[in-house]
Amino acid sequence: MHFDGPRHFEDFIREKWPLGEKVSLFLLVVAITTVVRLFFLPDDMAEPCRNAAVLIMLAVGFWLTDAMPPFAVSMFVIGYTVYFLHDARAVRNINPDWERYAGTWSSPVIWMMMGGFFISLGIQITSLDKSIANFALRMFGTKPTKLLLGIMLLTMLLSMLGVSNTATAAMMVAIFTPLAKKMDKKDPFIKSLFLGIAIAASFGGMGTIIGSPINAMAIDAAAKKGINISFLSWMEMGTPLALGFTILGWLLLHFRYKPMQDQVPPLEDVNSKPHHEYTYSEMKDRWIVGITFVITLILWLTTSVTNIPVAAVSFVPMMMLTLTGVIQQKDIRLISWDTLLLVAGGLTLGMAAQETGLLNYMTKHISLPQEKFTAVLLFSYLTVFISNFMSSTAAASILIPLANTLMPHDVEFVSIAIGFSCSIGILLPISTPPNAIALSTGFLAQRDFRLPGLCLLFFGPIAICYTIFWWVQ
Repeated sequence: MHFDGPRHFEDFIREKWPLGEKVSLFLLVVAITTVVRLFFLPDDMAEPCRNAAVLIMLAVGFWLTDAMPPFAVSMFVIGYTVYFLHDARAVRNINPDWERYAGTWSSPVIWMMMGGFFISLGIQITSLDKSIANFALRMFGTKPTKLLLGIMLLTMLLSMLGVSNTATAAMMVAIFTPLAKKMDKKDPFIKSLFLGIAIAASFGGMGTIIGSPINAMAIDAAAKKGINISFLSWMEMGTPLALGFTILGWLLLHFRYKPMQDQVPPLEDVNSKPHHEYTYSEMKDRWIVGITFVITLILWLTTSVTNIPVAAVSFVPMMMLTLTGVIQQKDIRLISWDTLLLVAGGLTLGMAAQETGLLNYMTKHISLPQEKFTAVLLFSYLTVFISNFMSSTAAASILIPLANTLMPHDVEFVSIAIGFSCSIGILLPISTPPNAIALSTGFLAQRDFRLPGLCLLFFGPIAICYTIFWWVQ
């Protein structure tokens, strides 16, 4: 058979290779990890350290190659710590502390996220999200520049308030796709519209503790060092950053994609009923969700006064929305359980690296700049870079424990910096779920993400570190 280029070689491999793509990637990761384990790990590493290093290499490899779903990697991580972390040669000799490694599923971080998910689910079930969108659209008007800013601010707000960035992006894309279809396909405003939704959904996650799973992981890391970061304290840093990045993103898109028309076609339907068409039962559920959200938000904002932990407050929406019947048994299946599993596995991975002594071993062989700001900035850049190519939650689960071990006196500073930096890794369509959702509309190409992604990669960490440094000081 004659090969005249890489494409023919790829076609040949695809036709003749007996294994599927996922299996091939899985075996490739295992093979590379095995070679590193046998020939490249230092001889002075203790056995548990070596096992933890192997676990991290496997997990990162699976996450990077997408050889298995992200949540499945987390299940593998937890299973590995139970059976192989203590002694990789004897499965029967399981980790004596296996319950602690499996117990991350009941971590306060998980309950904190669960509360946000219940609020998000209640908002979606009662169509409050669509009512908010309808209200906002009446305010934004039909001028492209103003409409784009309004849509991005609304997307950011919903993401801040606990609606996952994936759900927020999916809803906003569904709402505004009919508008894009009414317009000339060559109108650059269409690109700015969907890019704006994608990046604003990611930025909004910075605004509150419940805005992103990584935020909760950063809070948990600080808490383990005796540092309490309240809901309000996080907002004092995160909200200005989220708002600032959103406005800068809007300016960038506005000047890069000039609209062809002065007015966009009116958006007639956002799939939300008029107020008077809701039944008594539907209105009751909407009021319950609204009141529950307000109570929960007040308790979150006043944790420093009430001394009620943020995770404990999360039980308020979980109780109120289930006891009142707003969220029923069939609705529970809509919770993002895969995200919770992903975070639990990430916490276990960090625990394994910490408690086997791997992080302490690494600190002896890694040198950081003496100046605190420079060291944190370095971690911020590393986080943004890695988050562009793999799950931000997975990246945080590795980098936060490592950074805290290397900088034990600046845990608060570096943990928050990593948490924020995970939200600005938007260079590729695969970098975040909102990017993938925006790309799926067919109005964007992969190259369209480069401009905002590169700008944030180079300048985002500087803005983040200066903001946190100013707040911490």
